Amino acid sequence: MTPVSNFLRKLFVFLEDAGFDPIDNSPAAIEIQSYSRPESVRTAFSQAAQLFISATDYFDALDSLVGMEKFAMAPWSCARGMIESSAISTWLFETGIGPKERVSRSLSLRYIALYEQQKMARYDGDSKKVQEIKDRIESIEKLAIELGFPVLRDNKKQRTGIAQIKPSMTTLIEKQFKGENLYRMLSGMAHSNYTSLTSLSFIKTDFERPQGALLIRAVPTHIQSELVTHAATIYAKCVWLRTIQFGFNAAQIAILLEELYDDLKLADANSARFWKALI
Repeated sequence: MTPVSNFLRKLFVFLEDAGFDPIDNSPAAIEIQSYSRPESVRTAFSQAAQLFISATDYFDALDSLVGMEKFAMAPWSCARGMIESSAISTWLFETGIGPKERVSRSLSLRYIALYEQQKMARYDGDSKKVQEIKDRIESIEKLAIELGFPVLRDNKKQRTGIAQIKPSMTTLIEKQFKGENLYRMLSGMAHSNYTSLTSLSFIKTDFERPQGALLIRAVPTHIQSELVTHAATIYAKCVWLRTIQFGFNAAQIAILLEELYDDLKLADANSARFWKALI
């Protein structure tokens, strides 16, 4: 059993006992009750929780793939999915932003999701579906206006977002984790960029030939193990924010995170083990 699989096994038991919803008087529950439209805040936290599940699935898969020591490319794409899910989840779970900003972020995500669905329907030539999505977008925008958010249009009067313009994934990942460079590297692998593949999934052989150097597929186990360790520090922030917002037992989660960081031989400084300064 790896440090990550051991951590996740204990985390699943913890979450099963804690339940799916915020407990009474938790920060999330208080926000939901205090906002003029409680359902909008509830939706934002539900989105965050769903993305937390997505990040968990990717994290588990990443650890499994790396542990098998046979996949040269797949772990990198898995790590990319995990950091994307984690970035949006922590953006929605973020503390200290208040219900209005949380709803604004939620609405921006809902718009982007529908906008992408509309493009797919238009590509398929499904005019009925395109209209249905258009109506849904307008309905969400109407709700946003009723909640006090501005109408967002560019110079050509085209809609640019709802409630706020969603940041790019690169911007979000830099904001949440200072991870822009890591994300660009992972994206290079996911997009099969030649230089990324050559650097991280192939090695040059000593075999000489007229055509040039011969590259062969290779599994850089040490680098991939470091990737899992880095992913763990990102995932820890997801776990912590959900725990705090939903009012779960933070002390118990801190113990699990301490064990994970010890097993992965991560630094013992408070700057790395951020929860130490928060409990």
